[in-house]
Amino acid sequence: MPQDNRTNTAVEKVECDGQVNLPHPKVYLHFDANGVVICPYCGKKFQLDYAKTN
Repeated sequence: MPQDNRTNTAVEKVECDGQVNLPHPKVYLHFDANGVVICPYCGKKFQLDYAKTN
């Protein structure tokens, strides 16, 4: 079964450094209007969890 490369979060700005599997320079990412952002280096997908933000 493929691993889901998505992280749900309640913060509106996230950082990604690739962690252990694919390290890269730390970048700060902002969500689009749909609450999604994909890291341009490693492709990790972050999903804004609106239920956790309230």
